[in-house]
Amino acid sequence: MRSRASSRARRFGENDEQVLRLSYQRWSSDAENRDYAQTGTVAQFGLVDRDVVDQTAVLSYENADSDNPRVDLKANVSFSDTNVKQSGSSIGPIGDAEYGYRTWQANIQNTSEFDTGDWVHFLTYGVRGSYQDRTAFTTLPIPNPAITTHPEGQDTRLGVFVQNEAIYDDRLTIIAGGRADFVWQTPEETSKGEHNIEDVALSPKIAALYELNDNFSVFGSVAHTQRLPTLDELYQYNTTKGPSPGLKKESSNNYEAGLRCQVMNWCRRAIRPASRSPASTATSPI
Repeated sequence: MRSRASSRARRFGENDEQVLRLSYQRWSSDAENRDYAQTGTVAQFGLVDRDVVDQTAVLSYENADSDNPRVDLKANVSFSDTNVKQSGSSIGPIGDAEYGYRTWQANIQNTSEFDTGDWVHFLTYGVRGSYQDRTAFTTLPIPNPAITTHPEGQDTRLGVFVQNEAIYDDRLTIIAGGRADFVWQTPEETSKGEHNIEDVALSPKIAALYELNDNFSVFGSVAHTQRLPTLDELYQYNTTKGPSPGLKKESSNNYEAGLRCQVMNWCRRAIRPASRSPASTATSPI
């Protein structure tokens, strides 16, 4: 196993509050006669020779402008490339194969602080995007090199989010937010009826916390969450199961309510060291 990493950072601007960082990491391994199943030894999968090369580069920028309460900016872009080559396997096409994952990601978010009368607001908003290209094919000389249990394809995602934390009188806090995730998925076309998919997932939430006193507070929240299926869940198939391009997104509703106690604060006030009188320290006669 070999690894190499390097990073650079530069501060600039007034009070050096802006930071630009660049990092790169490369990891590789050349393993022979290793268990094919990496998450546990499964005898029927046997052994395999596996070469792995993983590279990741990240460029990030931060600007915590102390003179401007409306700016607390964070942004980054990254690229990762993972390539896995396998040979010497006894389990057929999925053993002697090459797998690849190339992923681009970008994220930008900002937090603005402002007042509306007696309310103090911390508004966080941003955009996050990603693109992944997956490849998988057997290196054995067979007519169809595709590996159906690891479908190839492209997955593009764009997420938009906003959250407002509103505080009143340092006692009442209300947090309301939402996220919308858009996805475009393109499979490697085969004869199994796969097709391109476009969908969107919406996830709103609201939560509240009220401090009754320094020790006790009540809280509650309501959230609706949606999760979009992955390329594996949509397009994976084998001899007994076909692909599932009609698979729907998962949805869940979550409710929470309760009472919170600051135990340490309460204990400090409830337990006071007792003063000792001379009588209490006298030795009892035998």
